[in-house]
This record gives sequence, structure tokens and C-alpha cells, in this order.
Amino acid sequence: YTRSLEQSEERYRDLFENASDLIQAVAPDGRLLYVNRAWRQTLGYEAGEIPRLSLIDFLHPDSLAHCRQIFADILVGTPPPGPLEATFVTRDGQPIAVEGTISVRFRNGRPVSTRGIFRDVTARKQAEEALQRKQEELQIIMDSVPASIFYKDRENRFIRTNKGLTEVTGLSKEEMDGKSLFDLYPSQADDYWQDDQEVMRSGNPKRNIVETVETPEGVRWVQT
Repeated sequence: YTRSLEQSEERYRDLFENASDLIQAVAPDGRLLYVNRAWRQTLGYEAGEIPRLSLIDFLHPDSLAHCRQIFADILVGTPPPGPLEATFVTRDGQPIAVEGTISVRFRNGRPVSTRGIFRDVTARKQAEEALQRKQEELQIIMDSVPASIFYKDRENRFIRTNKGLTEVTGLSKEEMDGKSLFDLYPSQADDYWQDDQEVMRSGNPKRNIVETVETPEGVRWVQT
């Protein structure tokens, strides 16, 4: 029995230490109790330094208050509604975006620690931020063009519009986003939709279509 228990503990330690996720245990007062190798390597700490660290040493100031509240809620039995997003800080001051889960460990009915399992999502966050910047830049370019521009999906719904189109139609971006032409201009939608379907089927553009569009000032002629 003793040998089986030792083997089980060895397997657990091996799984814990060699896991690719960042694993930590934190005392109710915020002190670090233990972490695994991935945690130490990612944040740049040696094993002997861990007992001297607390939340304030590795949590970014923007995440500290939020995480403390999450930990406090978990200790009284209120888990977070979804994955916990936070920013850790490496020993040399580099921010690391993480996402993970938190659970609580009890002993004799009293909470003795919280266990966190986190994944480094810095690359994903940077890609999301870069994409957001590109989308914002594209919108600025689109809004500066003195023409009506839109994107629609295969179900005929507007997914992006520019300032020129909203000025012509008198509708805001919010009023148009997610709506189809059948929602906005039911009397004209069939003709527009036929053109869209023809372009999608053939893959070839249609140019210099002269057609009418309803505006708050009345019907206008446009070249599409």
C-alpha cells in the first residue's frame, strides 16, 4: 500500500511539474504556496524564490484588485462566471496575458488555498489587438471615402458600412449592422439581392449598375 501511494504521488508530481500550463497555489492571505516549472520558467523565477512571493509580486496592477476579488469570492464559495483573464508580470517586468480557472481547496471545512491553472495567451491577445487596430484603420479609410461602401454576408446582412452610406440612407451603423436589405428596403431588396447572388455564383464583379436608392430626401440615382 505504501509503495502504491508513493508511486501515485510521484506520478502526480511529474504531471504537475511537467504540465505546459502555469499552475499555482495561493494562500488565503495572497502568499504563493507552490508553482510548477512552466510557471517559474515563464515568469523567470527560481524555485527557492517562490516562498517569498505573493500576488502583488507577479500580478499586474491593473489585474490585482480584480483577482483579489475573484479569490475572495471563491474562498466563500462563489466561483467566477467564466475563465479568469489576468495579466501576470515577469521578474524583469514584461506583461504576460493569461487565461485560466481557479478552484479552492478546503481542510476541515476551512479554505486553505486557491489553485489556479493558467495558459499563456499573450500571442493570441497581441494578434487580437493587431486585428482590432487594422479594423479601426480600415474603418477610418472607408469613412474618408466620398462614396457609399458596405460589406454584406451570404445571407444578405450588412456586416460593415461606412459614413458615406449612413449619410445617404439616414440610418446609423447600429441600425444597419446585422440587418438585410429585406429589413431595410423591402420594395427594392429583390433586385439588389439578385445582383449579389449573381456575383457570388460567378465570382465576377458587376460594374456601373445605375439604380435608385431611397433616402430621407427622396429617391436618389446611384452608380454601383
